[in-house]
Amino acid sequence: MASTWQRLNSAAEGASARVASFMAANSGVLAVTIGAGIFAYGYQLTQFSFSIDEEVMWQQPYTDAWLEQRRWGMHLFQKLAPEAIYPFTTAAVAIVLLSLSAVLLVARHPVRFSAKLVFCTLFVSFPTFAHIQMFDYMGAYVSVALLMVVAAERLVESAAERSKWLLIPAACLLAVAVASYQSLLFVFVTALLFSLTTEAFGSRLSLERAGKWIAFGGITGVAALVLYYGLDLVLSPRSTGYVESYFRWGTTGTLEVLSALYQSALPYLRGTPLTHPTIPTALFPIVVLVVLAARTERPALAYASTFLLVVSPLFVHLAFGTWMASRSMLALPFAFAGLWYLAFAVSPPILRAGIAGFTCYAIVLHSSVISRASLAQEVTYRADVIVAERVLALIQDVRPRIAEDQTPLAFVGMLDPKRSMLFARDDVFGGSFWQWDAGNPYRMRLFLLTLGMPATVQVAPASEWPRVRSLSRDMPAWPDRGCVQFREGVVVVKLSNVD
Repeated sequence: MASTWQRLNSAAEGASARVASFMAANSGVLAVTIGAGIFAYGYQLTQFSFSIDEEVMWQQPYTDAWLEQRRWGMHLFQKLAPEAIYPFTTAAVAIVLLSLSAVLLVARHPVRFSAKLVFCTLFVSFPTFAHIQMFDYMGAYVSVALLMVVAAERLVESAAERSKWLLIPAACLLAVAVASYQSLLFVFVTALLFSLTTEAFGSRLSLERAGKWIAFGGITGVAALVLYYGLDLVLSPRSTGYVESYFRWGTTGTLEVLSALYQSALPYLRGTPLTHPTIPTALFPIVVLVVLAARTERPALAYASTFLLVVSPLFVHLAFGTWMASRSMLALPFAFAGLWYLAFAVSPPILRAGIAGFTCYAIVLHSSVISRASLAQEVTYRADVIVAERVLALIQDVRPRIAEDQTPLAFVGMLDPKRSMLFARDDVFGGSFWQWDAGNPYRMRLFLLTLGMPATVQVAPASEWPRVRSLSRDMPAWPDRGCVQFREGVVVVKLSNVD
């Protein structure tokens, strides 16, 4: 017993010493990375308005919603830190954890300090992370999972160099991460390929070493999936189909899937409110690496790993046939920042100066597009509140005791007015509660609850909606005062004409 206690104490002391050593060696790059994250996402630290989905998650009477989505990792995180779902806290935690992930990934690389800064600052500020930052209810949790992915990749590298038993904690960490955000499995692949490419350009990668690394990564990924689905069957035998719906091969025609992939890839070519033209911007480091790969000891390995790193952000889409949305592009910052980092590390001084300048420019650009998206969400929320206040007033006028007598509420149509360029929209961001999901009445009700409408007011059941549409045919639509009327036992709110 005493021997076991001594071993545990020794292991704890060793772990503490390694953490202290890591922090001491990387404190400078970590501080700069956190500063870049604050600069990029500072708006999110001070923004307290709702985003789409937050009106749902913040008013859930139970936390089993994550289990029903086959995301028991998120369920676990919320159990451990139930309050890390609100503004400021989640953004601050996410910035720190994303920064730590970046530093951990490059900490072992024998490169100059400035090269690590290029990777870490481009990584932490990349707009793809706006997807998790703008959803306050999950930003911190997904960042924890992302850190677990990087830790798993580091353990795979250590297992290939030292002890294969390190694959066990690697698989466990990856399983929890995948159970939080399923596409993180493909982030693990990109992180692994980034490390392999770094080793190849440092002339430290042999074919045998690369094969062992890839084999250990494959074993870890398969073991993580088995563990994830095994626990999922125990914890969440019933599913909403949220995750399964992303798998489209076999259920959707091949040409239709490929066409959807092409259409959703266009924003990454020409830019959106949340991205600059990402793929063209990555062409420069790709060309530099293709030219300089010939100077490595094993050019074939350098070329192969570079190619795989470039296409790795598409692996999730090729595997599932799903469209390219922000939530499935979490591997992109690894590849984008990784390519510029590698180009900086192997380039002559004149190119390094140019890449350093581009890095500073990219951070400012990333901050600008993220701030624009945040502002668009805020002004959309404020505009929605103005509509909601008038709708609530009209409801009280036509049915003053709607909460007490439990009169059902029904919405007809949606609001999707043409607005100024200030109301930028990109996927979910900038979406109106009066327009989202083709006018979802349950979302509208939850939004009104956040503004003080009594929780006893319920939406009329779906079976009543056809009848309500018929009743509303001769009613004027919003913004006419007659758009809210009490008809045949239902308070009808007509937002627009419908067929």
